[in-house]
Amino acid sequence: MDKKRIKAELFLVLVTIIWGGTFAVIKTGLTATTPLMLLSLRFGASFLLFTAMYFRKFSFHGKRSIINGIILGVLMFLGYAAQTVGLKFTSASRAGFITFTFALFVPFLQFYILKKKPVMGNILGLIIVFIGLWTISRPTDGPFNKGDFIMLGAAVAYAFFIIFLDMINRVENPELMTSIQFFVTTILSLAASFVLEDPHIEMSSQFIYSIIYLVVLGSVFCLYIMNLYQKDTTPMRAVLIYSLEPVFGVIFAIILLNESFSSKEIAGSALILGGVLISELWEFLKLWKRR
Repeated sequence: MDKKRIKAELFLVLVTIIWGGTFAVIKTGLTATTPLMLLSLRFGASFLLFTAMYFRKFSFHGKRSIINGIILGVLMFLGYAAQTVGLKFTSASRAGFITFTFALFVPFLQFYILKKKPVMGNILGLIIVFIGLWTISRPTDGPFNKGDFIMLGAAVAYAFFIIFLDMINRVENPELMTSIQFFVTTILSLAASFVLEDPHIEMSSQFIYSIIYLVVLGSVFCLYIMNLYQKDTTPMRAVLIYSLEPVFGVIFAIILLNESFSSKEIAGSALILGGVLISELWEFLKLWKRR
């Protein structure tokens, strides 16, 4: 039993629980500002807080560290920004499903870039997860539109982010990489906001609470945990764990927003959970059969 990997994957599950709550929080935050401005505020505050907390842990390896941090920051920005802009032109359900198609790219990138071959349990789990996501989102309402193409771009960016995160954080300091990612995403989000939208901010107590959640939990904690622990598992297994996010999103929407869900959505969530469990327990099943 790989205790190091299990610990890492439990932390990644915690990340998906927190991210599941961000759907309701972002929905509240967007009533007071524009999407890209919200991103710039979120990651700008995250950069200041994280740098103040972990500055002493930074380990700098010259130009290489700067380049690697910028690569991760640009990929993270492209994923977040494309997803945010794409939501203007397509439905949230289609957006969620298309964005998660990044999981289709990960096995190939994992093999060709990292030379890691995914195991059969991971592939089987991914297939079941996709069936579950399809059941939840039902992305068949209308033809493929402009927003869907933008979402597909977000999926590609996320796939490369997962792979490069695994590769870079094996040789770089995770605290420094997280800080640079926040800084790069802030600058690019702010610039894009003034180019692509009419930025404004309406201050309120709800907006402040939303920013605090997104900064402290959704960004500083979650993205640092990703940088710190994802390298202790495989990109494929990490992708399957991240697929739990919509399941927790459903749970938080029921609790916080009093939303109701159909039997299909509940069944889809169960399939996603089942797919992840199959992937996680595959090695144990093989060991049990050998006995």
